[in-house]
Amino acid sequence: MTESATGGAPSSGRGRPRLLTVGDRRRRLLDAAEELFLVHGYHATTMADIARSAGMSKKTLYQVFASKEALIEALLRDRFLPIMLPVEDDGARPVAEVLTDLLRHLVTFAVGPRQIALARLMIVEAPLSLEMATAFDHLGLNRGEGALEQWIILQTERGKLNISNPQEMSAILFAMVAGDFILRSLLRLADEPEHELIEKRIKYAVQLVMDNATNARLATGQALTSSRPQIRK
Repeated sequence: MTESATGGAPSSGRGRPRLLTVGDRRRRLLDAAEELFLVHGYHATTMADIARSAGMSKKTLYQVFASKEALIEALLRDRFLPIMLPVEDDGARPVAEVLTDLLRHLVTFAVGPRQIALARLMIVEAPLSLEMATAFDHLGLNRGEGALEQWIILQTERGKLNISNPQEMSAILFAMVAGDFILRSLLRLADEPEHELIEKRIKYAVQLVMDNATNARLATGQALTSSRPQIRK
């Protein structure tokens, strides 16, 4: 089988190879970049290395990604996308149930082999490369941005939660349920987190949120009662 140097798909030897779409090229370049970064490091990998590994020319590579910084930012955004996507919630399910499922999904995703490998890469390379640190910062994960924050905002707007700073709360919740497991995975202290411990941690975090919501409603009710004019008999 042969492959076009400009990014064509493999051919069977008959006729011209099918040209890849921009999306196909993008995926192939991201896969090649990820593999090279994890093996050789971000700093040591050149754009020429990535183009060669993807079977494309440097010209084609730069048509898709204008710079190495743009490529690493696209790679991190693509690989961490599930944490960023909004949660589908029509309000029919109990808040505690949806939050439990959301936190479980985030923890499971965060300690996945690919995410842990990329996290190790960022820890090692960020001090050596400003664009690596900048790319991670643009994601906003370190500030609690993403699916959890958006969901908290939605529930607050619906009046089901009373959280004044959704971004701060999402960062706290994520650190509470996932931080320890991520650290242990980064240090290779555990191949897989204990599911029972994860569920226990999630249950505790959800209970804190729901207790806060209940206390806020009680405080609001008491304030309304005390503000009502007293009727003299």
